[in-house]
Amino acid sequence: MNEILDQIIHELERQPLQNNRYRKSTGLGRSQTFGVVFRRSSPPDYSRWCWKRAYLYSLLIEFGDKYVDVPFNAITLNQNYKCLPHRDTGNEGESTII
Repeated sequence: MNEILDQIIHELERQPLQNNRYRKSTGLGRSQTFGVVFRRSSPPDYSRWCWKRAYLYSLLIEFGDKYVDVPFNAITLNQNYKCLPHRDTGNEGESTII
């Protein structure tokens, strides 16, 4: 696990995540979702971070494929993000926190 995780950490040190301005109800900080996202007025689609940070996304997929035991179609990456108590209403099935 260390090799892939080291590459993810290196990529985040090279280019930290941007502050997410859209998650005000759960806190402020660096948090981005990669993979399939649901928007209020559009059909589900891949988040813009999949192509803006394609290398980081590929590392996250590699990590998930190797170490996550539940099927997944999205990854939320938090970087030094102090999250307020909240309930994720759109989640279906199991989730994994690493």
